[in-house]
Amino acid sequence: MAYKFQLGTAKLSGSIIPTDDDALDLGEAGKEWKDLYIDGTAYVDAINFNGTAISATAAELNKLDGADADVTATKLNTLCDLSNAEIAFLDGASTSNNTNAARCALLDASNNLTIAGNLTVNGTTTTVDTTNLLVKDKLITINDGGAASSAGGAGIEFEEDGSATGFIKTSADRAEFELQAPANNNTLTIDMDAAGELEFTAAKKLSVAGNFTIDADISSTAAEINLVDGSSAGTIVNSKAVIYGSSGEVNATTLQIGGSSITATAAELNLLDAGAGSSVSIAAGDGFIMFDASDSNTGKKVLASDIKTYAAGTNVYKLSGSGTIDGIIGPTSGSGFYYNASAELDQNGLAYESVYLLSGSGWSVGDTIRIKAPAFASGGKISIYAQSSSHGDFAHSIENIQSDTSGSNMAQLGTDADDEAAIVLESNDAAVTLIHWAQNTEGSLTSLFWSII
Repeated sequence: MAYKFQLGTAKLSGSIIPTDDDALDLGEAGKEWKDLYIDGTAYVDAINFNGTAISATAAELNKLDGADADVTATKLNTLCDLSNAEIAFLDGASTSNNTNAARCALLDASNNLTIAGNLTVNGTTTTVDTTNLLVKDKLITINDGGAASSAGGAGIEFEEDGSATGFIKTSADRAEFELQAPANNNTLTIDMDAAGELEFTAAKKLSVAGNFTIDADISSTAAEINLVDGSSAGTIVNSKAVIYGSSGEVNATTLQIGGSSITATAAELNLLDAGAGSSVSIAAGDGFIMFDASDSNTGKKVLASDIKTYAAGTNVYKLSGSGTIDGIIGPTSGSGFYYNASAELDQNGLAYESVYLLSGSGWSVGDTIRIKAPAFASGGKISIYAQSSSHGDFAHSIENIQSDTSGSNMAQLGTDADDEAAIVLESNDAAVTLIHWAQNTEGSLTSLFWSII
């Protein structure tokens, strides 16, 4: 079919096909066609855009289409606003979910992006809005490139409701670590000193689920360790471990041995400690500690009256008779057993009155006098008087009976009608025991009271 061209508008009703492939031009430099209208597909091997060759492939250009549709005029017009260098970044960006050197980063169909090289962000704030952040690197550097001594306060903060509520960071002086949980306003400061010891600046608890090792494993359970909770040095706390004081002392409210409580007071137990002791008046109801040989040497409390009955070695004194100094029973000899010399000398018995005088001021309450009479012959007897001092410094009474004769002139005893003996022994081998049970001092006079037992 032949075509006829004339000046003006030409209309074709068929195809224009060159005689050779890749040999004929449509227009030339300086004589370019104005507008090109194509309703179908333009098949070209290369595109030169305003003097710059476009090296991007069709597949690369189609990446501009977010829905994999054909490239539209609007999209191409967008390219017109890009510089040559910007358009060149599309060259080689043919694989989605991957980036090549000096090329655009392309997202895959799921909007995922993989960067084969390094990612450098120079902005002020980098925001990562993701549910899970996975970092393969096992060592993360914070304060990278920081100046010397600039890591104070470096760490990680936890944000809630628009503000930081917790953190793990270094202290301002970089010597300690500071930790604060979001729900706790208290800051735990951990300091590792030069000796390698871990210090907690606040009085906080350290909870360890496994073993806590100090040079060796601690095998104690939590319950066993809790036995020291509430204990204090030198004091026993119920159901707690005992911690001795700095001097080895232990204070307890109750002590038990073999399940039996020790009811003795500390003062009573201290009496067992050897010492100088003290002088006290002993009464029959007072107690002493002794060990019962008949009961496996069991320690027992014994009354003073029992010891008195058992005591041996009582002092024995001999009184010769009437009118002599031997007839005076004084504190120089004191407690003891007194007998008349006639028991040794007079085979037929005492044939006269032997007079005894209880005298002197040096007696002690509890002193005891035992008097034994000999056999008597006709007219014999023993009379015992309680003397009062001629100086007015003492006065004896036996069952409230007192001699009216003062002084030691025994020859005067019984000569006065009112001067009566407190005790008279007239039966053979009669005996009497006197006990000094009380003293009363008024001014310079001491009254000594004796009773017959």
